[in-house]
Amino acid sequence: MLKAVCLDLDGTLLDDDKKISARSFKLLDNLIENGIEVVIATGRHFYMASGFLQPLKRDIIVCANNGAMSRFKESNKLINVEYVKNSKFLEVYNKALDCGMNPYVYVDSFVDGYHLAIKDGQPKKSHFEENIADKKIATDCIKYFSQVDMNSLQTVLCIAFLDQKEKLMNFTDCLIKSIIW
Repeated sequence: MLKAVCLDLDGTLLDDDKKISARSFKLLDNLIENGIEVVIATGRHFYMASGFLQPLKRDIIVCANNGAMSRFKESNKLINVEYVKNSKFLEVYNKALDCGMNPYVYVDSFVDGYHLAIKDGQPKKSHFEENIADKKIATDCIKYFSQVDMNSLQTVLCIAFLDQKEKLMNFTDCLIKSIIW
């Protein structure tokens, strides 16, 4: 007997317009009504994911930031969070800068008014350009590095390199070389 269904947002529930269809919401609701737990797993941050799911008035689990944080959607109750160790964060962050990368640092600081820290002047990419309901919230919740002491960040959930696929191979080589030497 089926006990749970775990679904991604991008490429699964979200359509090309970054919306979840009424049909999909009805299906999710029917699953829950029939005792099947629905879990959303996404690389997006929790508050953006819950925004997409707003019409579903159920306290389902949202596993966000590529698994770094899990919360219940309606109550915001924290289930689990795994922060990146500050020393590891700084090592990867500084190496990324050395390799010409633009890291997007997702942090658990939404209650302080931001969930993302990016370098001053860094272009907003990927989901900031999407036509989504919480675009203003996503854009307004950025803290620029000039306003954040990167050495004291203790709530890093993940580091993303959005729209930088061509640079990732060089970055990987830089990391491997630094580990070997």
